[in-house]
Amino acid sequence: EIKSTVLSTLNLTPGATIAGGAVTLTQTAADKSTAATTLALNTSGSFGKISGTQADVYKTVNVTAAAATTIADIEMDALTTLNVAGTGVTTFTALTAAQNAKLATIASTGGGLTIGTELATGVAVTGGAGVENIMIGATTKVIDLGAGNDVVTVSTTTMGAGGAVKG
Repeated sequence: EIKSTVLSTLNLTPGATIAGGAVTLTQTAADKSTAATTLALNTSGSFGKISGTQADVYKTVNVTAAAATTIADIEMDALTTLNVAGTGVTTFTALTAAQNAKLATIASTGGGLTIGTELATGVAVTGGAGVENIMIGATTKVIDLGAGNDVVTVSTTTMGAGGAVKG
């Protein structure tokens, strides 16, 4: 557990032979500082869920993966923007329902991105040269995955109004 209201950069690297565990980011009642709303997450390796009362305040998370990274779940209820960069592929095995409902934009400019939860219909995705692997339903946003051998799994036969997929 990390207790801070002003945490804006977090470097996560697991041990050489074991995966990292869950990460809890907690605000402290005594700290009256203005809470940080953007988190730079520099990482590689595998981790459990990232959650907590401070995690619920972040609106923007910028992940830079130095190597392949897997995060079991992100529980950040205010998160609207997720940016992924770096040379490694970043994998989120799940997004909570509340998280997915608030998320508006995802941008992947690094080694690639995999998300193991079907994205809500209002999430716009922009990909880069890496491999993006996502699931969508009747999206109302443009899913533009850029270059790479991207994979989009679609659970419906009809896009929502304004929805499109570009490879």
